[in-house]
Amino acid sequence: MGKKTRDRLVGWIEDTVREHYAGKVALVCLYGSHINGTAGETSDVDCYFVPKTPEGNALARTFLLEGVGYDLFPMSWQRLEAIAKLEQSHQPLVGDVRVLYADSPADLERLEAVQRQLLDNLADPVFRQRAAQARFARACSRLPLATDDEKTARLKAGGLLMDVAEVFAFGQGEYYHYGLKRQFPDLLALPQRPDGLEEAYPAVLKAETSAEIACACQRLLESCPWPVMKNQQPVAWGDRPAPAQLAGLYEEISSTFLKIYRCVAVGDPVLAFLSAVCLQWELPWTDLLSCYRYDDLDALAENAREVERQLRRELTDENVPLKEYQTFAQFEQAQKESGIR
Repeated sequence: MGKKTRDRLVGWIEDTVREHYAGKVALVCLYGSHINGTAGETSDVDCYFVPKTPEGNALARTFLLEGVGYDLFPMSWQRLEAIAKLEQSHQPLVGDVRVLYADSPADLERLEAVQRQLLDNLADPVFRQRAAQARFARACSRLPLATDDEKTARLKAGGLLMDVAEVFAFGQGEYYHYGLKRQFPDLLALPQRPDGLEEAYPAVLKAETSAEIACACQRLLESCPWPVMKNQQPVAWGDRPAPAQLAGLYEEISSTFLKIYRCVAVGDPVLAFLSAVCLQWELPWTDLLSCYRYDDLDALAENAREVERQLRRELTDENVPLKEYQTFAQFEQAQKESGIR
């Protein structure tokens, strides 16, 4: 997937919304690598829309185009406001977007108000400190146990790493403009951080047993400005979806498989781990994380490939087709033939 195809897809989204969803969709926004200059050959287009009527939800779709998965998904105003209040993560979805379509000046003004709210909250020392403490409490709840199996320990550790990163960013009125892609280097670039953080963070990834992972996570939490709380929450593993739902899920997350393969190829153990954690959350019946080793990523890549192959085999065995297109022309023709609007 190159820039030319991504640009054509963006144009198709804009034309489709203007022609078929005026009055039904308030906003369509782009974010992520396609607009922030970090896209590679296998990057997708990150795009969401805000429905204005129930009919607007019909714009949502997942598909594979030139081997890359896409997810055009709805976001409510309430969720965007929760992001601005630092109650949820993914601040770039508010603060670093390019508006592709606004149904009215009032819709655009509402987004701009949410963006101002995000900046105001980050500028308020009391507010941002409270948000940082909330992230710290959640990080503590994810603290792995020495008795956890390795898959569970690594999953908890991944969530803990993401939360701790936001503890330090929110506490200084910042967030990660490039998301997980640059979270660790951007964390180390913050003006105020505890001594030894550059060793304590990767120590979690380098740990090999559940006991070592738990110990490394404990030390990382102790670098935060509050006492570690013992409020352990068990992991609630989700159920395996039915084949029809699995197809849409695979279309949605297949780009994360590509991200893992890319990280392994270029030797990025941090993003490889965080990406595998995100996949593990989505595919709880699989075991992606037990094969992770900081200094030897090949096993992770092979394990991810086998999981991906198994997903495809299951869909084939169940005769569940994927919405998969080898070229943009095929994608465009399929939309016309199916009447999807």
